[in-house]
Amino acid sequence: MAFIELPTADLTASTFKSKANKWVETPGLVDLQVNGFAGVDFNSPGLTSDSLQLSLEAMLATGVTACLPTIITGSETHLLTCLSALEKARNSSRLAKFILDKVRVLTMPGVEFGMEGYLRISFCGSIKDIIDGIERIKWALDPNSPNELYIGE
Repeated sequence: MAFIELPTADLTASTFKSKANKWVETPGLVDLQVNGFAGVDFNSPGLTSDSLQLSLEAMLATGVTACLPTIITGSETHLLTCLSALEKARNSSRLAKFILDKVRVLTMPGVEFGMEGYLRISFCGSIKDIIDGIERIKWALDPNSPNELYIGE
């Protein structure tokens, strides 16, 4: 992500307009500091993948498509415990299971190949199958998509 520094004396509408072509475009809102959401506290040592998923789905429904979970400063032990719980919850394979169940596209959770937090998508099929799979994934993840998706010919 690129950051643009603007000197305080140069904060005018024309400055923003001239810099706009260098800004990062996102598909939705980005929350830069989230301590929790929908009753889920990210500062809890007991954070689970289910509670994190619930929170992220609730944020997605409000238009937030990316966030930076924040842990409040505490004792070193508390911080390490909370960060560890957040990391374990984030690295679950729930997204891969969700995509398979919802749109029948098989992805490999990153934990299976040493890249936790990522998905592997195979590009071994035909171009048509790959495009169809990506379209299905986009449909499954888009909160504004229609309720039904036709799969097959």
